[in-house]
Amino acid sequence: MCIRDSSGALARAEIEAVVPGASGNVGAGAISRMVRPQAGVTGVTNPDPTSGGRGTETDAQLRERYVRSVSKPGGASAAAIEAALLDIEGVLDAEVRQNVTLETDPATGIPPKAIAPIVWGGDADEIADTLYTVKPAEIQCWGEDEVHEITDSRGVTHTIGFNRPGLVTVNVAAVLSVDPAAFPPNGSTLVAAAIEGYLSGLALGEDVIYTRLISRIHSVPGIIDIPTLTANGGTGNIAVAKTAVAVPGTITVTTS
Repeated sequence: MCIRDSSGALARAEIEAVVPGASGNVGAGAISRMVRPQAGVTGVTNPDPTSGGRGTETDAQLRERYVRSVSKPGGASAAAIEAALLDIEGVLDAEVRQNVTLETDPATGIPPKAIAPIVWGGDADEIADTLYTVKPAEIQCWGEDEVHEITDSRGVTHTIGFNRPGLVTVNVAAVLSVDPAAFPPNGSTLVAAAIEGYLSGLALGEDVIYTRLISRIHSVPGIIDIPTLTANGGTGNIAVAKTAVAVPGTITVTTS
């Protein structure tokens, strides 16, 4: 977030949502008010979208993450490094790519003999410390989004890098035909929450499946039909790159 003082100077500051969850993911420029105004500060804004907020983890998601986090084969394989990263509080998902050749990978940009972790969520310093501890010796830990310097017991400095996933914001608009006798008074809110819960639970590289949006909508009673349902303006699946993650954007639910 950027802070502007009375002289017009700008400074950056860390922010954290007061209420956990996907509601804290807002678009660029959405934050413009200070709850406790500070002397000399004339304005605040977020030049970039905020991210990292997710709905409560479902039982299925917890089981999957648990299985991955305890699956620590011997050595420092990619799976073992991912398991160590998933043990970190706040890490929602992780993938470790690697380049075992002697040339830079032209498709990914990963240097030769290097690993390239992508980590969704979690404290950057703790992630860097963990990567330094578990990565193979003499193997570069490469990334461009986060670069940290760690000094070992002999005074040697090691560079640890990793990347954050790209964010694919998914805006959903639904028009519902409902039975007023069965549809709850807060049914539109419940439908929006069901859609948000699905999108918030997607893992790295997991596509948004259009029919699963329909299924989540029908989890609320009293819905007869869905005359209109669009995701990012379309009526099909949304492909998500392996280095990205889908996040909920604006969800609009109306009844006809």
